[in-house]
Amino acid sequence: EIEEPLTRAKIAPPPPPKKRPPAYSATSMLRYETHDDRLSPNDYAYYMLLVSRAYEKDLFGSAYFLYKYDDTRHRTSADMLGIILLKAYPDSLFATIGYTYIASKAADGVPGTKTSHLSLSLLKDFPEGEGKPYVRTGVYYGAVLDEDAGDSLGLRLAYRYPFERKDYAEFSYIYAYSPDASEHMANQFGIAYFSPLRHRTRYSLEYVRSDKTFENVPSEAPDDDIFRFSLYQIH
Repeated sequence: EIEEPLTRAKIAPPPPPKKRPPAYSATSMLRYETHDDRLSPNDYAYYMLLVSRAYEKDLFGSAYFLYKYDDTRHRTSADMLGIILLKAYPDSLFATIGYTYIASKAADGVPGTKTSHLSLSLLKDFPEGEGKPYVRTGVYYGAVLDEDAGDSLGLRLAYRYPFERKDYAEFSYIYAYSPDASEHMANQFGIAYFSPLRHRTRYSLEYVRSDKTFENVPSEAPDDDIFRFSLYQIH
């Protein structure tokens, strides 16, 4: 998908205490998602381990490993390795740059691939106050470094509504565009609920509707409904 998934739940960890060396933190994630795209209605399971460090009070770095399993065909789908740098600016402005290496496995006569991806994003929050609803906007750019084509551009608008127990709901829209084809590729509408489960553990429920708008959309797969359950553990 267009948006950078690792910056969604929490845009930046808190700054480290003064006069102490930067501390490392680790987060693991388990996720299961289903698709009803009739052309490829696969269900997937994910495991991710993310290690983060605060270099300065406004600069953060992360490295992660993500394993993707195709539960429909009962096989490994891909392994991913990535790094992300996040810079925080005044007035709730954030910028990220990321690199991801993806090794997709061969399946059904299709050979496996190894690709490198570059991602850039600029995010802006419009907070109304501590514990109040707020709007987040973002611009996302992605490029496949191993190919001449494959660039993507996304514009995201989200409204986050917090509840009393540190849980919140989020409503989002993504406009996906292909600079290579000069074409609007898709509209994505999402609704998500995030909630603490116990100390240092959080879960989320998400629904995403992806309406494909590019030319020559296969008639048997015009859109996709995605359901996700995710479990996060801070170590």
